[in-house]
Amino acid sequence: MGVSGILSYLEYALLHKIFVMKIFGRHVRSEQAMAEASDLSPISLTLNDYRVTLDNGQWTSDYPDDGRTDHAPPSGAMEKEVIRLRNDKRRLMRDLEKFKRQAREMDELKERWSNLDFKYQLLMDMWTLKQLDTEKQASSRAHSPTSNKNSPRAGTPS
Repeated sequence: MGVSGILSYLEYALLHKIFVMKIFGRHVRSEQAMAEASDLSPISLTLNDYRVTLDNGQWTSDYPDDGRTDHAPPSGAMEKEVIRLRNDKRRLMRDLEKFKRQAREMDELKERWSNLDFKYQLLMDMWTLKQLDTEKQASSRAHSPTSNKNSPRAGTPS
């Protein structure tokens, strides 16, 4: 809720109190109600060193006279700043969703890469075992007594 929303709420609360007490115009019923109405002195609200006062239905801004120049800007500029901040917030929320989506994609890619790496390692192990088996068979044929060394297929792996 922005500053204008807060001010509208306070204005509404004040008007509600006035109507509930029935002190508006000709509906004043007693001197007690008049006394309560006179207690409704100007309402002041301070937000981050920016002070506003409701007096006779009009909001006025009061800057403290302490020599500082970093007080909040007038309400028109403040509303522009609030709009700019809301737009920044929306943009940042979109960026956050985009980054969350990218993080999920990265997790999926990491998992896929891990699976591919596992398959590669498994194939390399299978190939190594096959090579070892082939070499073992070739060496066992070379050392066997029935082996014919003059045969064209002798010494070649099958």
